[in-house]
Amino acid sequence: MHLDITGLPAGPDDMEITPDGKTLWVTLRFSKKVGGIDIPTMKLVTVFSVLHACSCSAVFH
Repeated sequence: MHLDITGLPAGPDDMEITPDGKTLWVTLRFSKKVGGIDIPTMKLVTVFSVLHACSCSAVFH
C-alpha cells in the first residue's frame, strides 16, 4: 500500500498508532523529526524536532 501524505518530511521510518486509533506517529529519521498524522484524514497535523535520529520505541515507550 502506498500512502501520499502531503508535507511529510524525509525519512519516514518507525510508526506507532495511538491506542484510540486516531493518530499515527512517525519518526522522520533523515530530518530528525517526529510527525503526527491524523488517520481519518491522512493529513500531517504536527511535526516536532528531536535532537537525534530515533525510533518510535525510543520516543514513545
